[in-house]
Amino acid sequence: MAFLKGMRRSESFMKKGRTAMGIHDDYFEKLVRLAGMEDDPLFNEFVNNPLLRDKEEWRNRALRMLKAEVGERVRDYHPFLPGPPPERAGAGSVAIGFVVTAIGPEFLYCLARPDMTQHALIAGPTGCGKTTLGLHLTIQLHEMGVPVWWFDTEDEVAPVALGRCGSGERAPLFIVHEDWRQSIFGGPKNLDPLQYITRETSLWRETDHLRDGSVNLARDICFRLFRQNPHFTLGDVYDELQRVKFRLRGRAAEYWETLVNRLGEKLACLGNVYDVAAGHDLSRLLEQSVIWQLRGLSDDHLAWCFNHILLPVSMCRSVHYDPALLNVFYIDEAARVCSIQRETRTDTGEPFMYDMARTLRKRGVGLILCTQTPHLLPKPLLSNLGNRVIFRPTDGHYLRLISDSLVLSGEQQESLARLGKHGSRRVIVRSVRESKPFMVQLPEISFRLATPLELARHRERSRAFLETIREKVERPVPGPPVDDSARAEGEKAGSGQREHPEPQRLSKDEMDYVENVAKQLFLTATVRDKRLNVSAGVFFSYAVQFTTPRRRCFFPAA
Repeated sequence: MAFLKGMRRSESFMKKGRTAMGIHDDYFEKLVRLAGMEDDPLFNEFVNNPLLRDKEEWRNRALRMLKAEVGERVRDYHPFLPGPPPERAGAGSVAIGFVVTAIGPEFLYCLARPDMTQHALIAGPTGCGKTTLGLHLTIQLHEMGVPVWWFDTEDEVAPVALGRCGSGERAPLFIVHEDWRQSIFGGPKNLDPLQYITRETSLWRETDHLRDGSVNLARDICFRLFRQNPHFTLGDVYDELQRVKFRLRGRAAEYWETLVNRLGEKLACLGNVYDVAAGHDLSRLLEQSVIWQLRGLSDDHLAWCFNHILLPVSMCRSVHYDPALLNVFYIDEAARVCSIQRETRTDTGEPFMYDMARTLRKRGVGLILCTQTPHLLPKPLLSNLGNRVIFRPTDGHYLRLISDSLVLSGEQQESLARLGKHGSRRVIVRSVRESKPFMVQLPEISFRLATPLELARHRERSRAFLETIREKVERPVPGPPVDDSARAEGEKAGSGQREHPEPQRLSKDEMDYVENVAKQLFLTATVRDKRLNVSAGVFFSYAVQFTTPRRRCFFPAA
């Protein structure tokens, strides 16, 4: 009976306290629990006093009593209390910062190493320190022996990572994109080559925004070239497309034109990297930390390069039911690689990044994504990010996304919107092991930056290592020169790009012109044709049968 009376009095106290004080439910209940006064009979008698009618007087006397009872324990109240206990917070090995309890930053919180396979999101506005925090976490993992791949898109990662980890036997490789060579049709040795080609051409659907007809055309061309020469290149695919014959008008022509435009643009910008028969062995890099310098690439080229690095990795790593952390990929400005603008269309398959977010964990690979705009990341990607570090949001879309994903109360949303206004370096953290978000204060983080001379020395060291893992392939069928020495000779001669045959096709305007002329048989097409005594019927048959470049079709001999 005494227990039931205490429960009833406690419930009555909570109800009256919320009504009289006008304070949010969570705030008042947490304040009372911190004071340890839920079942205090004296406090309950004070709350239930019928003579106390004035709301202002009740508020002042209740707060004075609570503060006197709590004392120093509630010096730093916030709505994310109480946070994880000290024994659980310090069980990990990757330190983030100090848990902010009721008396301020008190004990260190560390992420567990196996939890990093559940991926992580670091979100915040520009200048808040998210890149610094991401480097702080990944450098700790590198020093523990976990190979880390940093994808540097803004030239911010390389000076920090090499300045901190550039000495010793485990110094990261510094690979500038122009130094890398990859044969995109040469998959792992334990995989059927035709299956890998099928997966590679399907990847073009996302990276190049191709329709099913263009993808099927590319796949047929690749299969045909593989039967002739297993070591064909991207330039061979482009050259073979120029030899394809089909009707001038129709869907096949549209698919062909789209595919030729996409591949031509890739060869012009990335041909030195991907138009090779013998590339570097990507599997030899999985045991080392690597800094990929991708500065200067457009969003489409960045997505192409990143996906062509992830695809061989997903094929090399085997699936485990209880995987250990084998690699960590750190991606700065993740919205450039995968955003809602790249989501699935009605005529395309699922974006490759969705599949990687789901399946890389089984292969022991963890992702750490940094972004200023988490609301632009697709929901299938966000739902697979188990660990989250949130800085103060800057707009309503950002705040609504974080509030919905972390299930924040109204008071917590207000506290999140005011977070870090006065330089307190506080963030909100939710990890795999902690279901409720809590507040963490980041430590002072500073790094020594590598000098340009040191960066150049690391680049030369990485080039020398890449030469040791270059595949040795001899092309059994004679073809155009694609090796580096032949390309260097071409650059000296004045042409740095590989030469491709001119397309033997008419443009859309020229096809429309020919069709309109053909509809008016034996009528003169233009004043010039009338002067040359060329009729429309003769002109149309001549244009269709002519196979040399299209400009000659409009200047027939007399």
